[in-house]
Amino acid sequence: ESPTAYAPLPASSGSLPAASSPAQGNDAAILSPPGMASPPVEASPLPRGGPQPRLAQPTQLLKSLAHRSPASQLSGIPLALVDAVAGCATRQDQSRRVQLYWELAIANMEYDLALLELSELNLLVEGILQPGRAWAAANEAARADAEARLQTARAWQYQLQQELGRGPAEPLVLPSDVPHSGAYTTRFAELFAGREIPEAAHLNVLLEGKHTALTRQAARVDSAQQWLSTVSAERSSHSDGAELLQAYQAFASARRLFLRDVEEYNQHLVRYAQLAIPELVGPERLVAMLIKTPRLPEQGFEPDAIRRTSAEEPSGSLPVPNNTTEPGRQSPGRGTDFSDIENGVERSILVN
Repeated sequence: ESPTAYAPLPASSGSLPAASSPAQGNDAAILSPPGMASPPVEASPLPRGGPQPRLAQPTQLLKSLAHRSPASQLSGIPLALVDAVAGCATRQDQSRRVQLYWELAIANMEYDLALLELSELNLLVEGILQPGRAWAAANEAARADAEARLQTARAWQYQLQQELGRGPAEPLVLPSDVPHSGAYTTRFAELFAGREIPEAAHLNVLLEGKHTALTRQAARVDSAQQWLSTVSAERSSHSDGAELLQAYQAFASARRLFLRDVEEYNQHLVRYAQLAIPELVGPERLVAMLIKTPRLPEQGFEPDAIRRTSAEEPSGSLPVPNNTTEPGRQSPGRGTDFSDIENGVERSILVN
């Protein structure tokens, strides 16, 4: 996964995994929690001592968390990033819209995750014969957290609505694209040749470190799930489940921190892209700088403007974008899917 000052994305919808009913008073369901498996699958009782799914990349973890909860009270029409930045008058306006778009995208994912955590807690406690009082407190806290995250997401919706110039009578929007979580090829030496911009030099170093931190946090999510599995397997059916609750809360916390890291990483990418190309650019070109856009139609694009390349292609062969402005084109108005992200291979669009 190594885009070039221009990168990846996804957007998909899904539902909360169902879990099997508890058996013999044991925690029958440590639902194959999103965050660990590739596409969310129906949960089943945790196999005692059996192998557990392993996390391969941050992109897979983010993909598994980018699913709408059927219990969500947050409504809105889908809005692709390319449509969000269409019609901007300045480069600063473009960056501002992208920043708000990602704030709302992450807030929506955090709300869905809070609803998922509430569901997971309920599933786990059903498998405990005599749960301790901490479980009731955890459930109450989870409900309050879900409500708070709903209100936070709505606040971002209204901010983005105002930034888009949409009237109060128009429906609110929800992002259909997902932030970038893969590596990012900054091409600093070429993009900033002859320009001394200390902030860009700092971001060039920072972005690599942030992606490393993101990868490590994804690994922590994996480790936390493995520990949750171990605690579940070794727990006595007569315990109050205190250790299981602690292990689950560590796992849930790791997932939330991962989403925070994704948001921070993408805000840095927005700023770096603006420093790299400070002039107003067309919507498709800007989006290609920030997220991967697999399988965009070739029709209507000049061959010398865009070319497809594998993310595994050596970075030295990737073209360096020029700083010319191209007129924006209207997008089909939909997000991208993960159909081209298989076996660790993604597709990028790079602007010449």
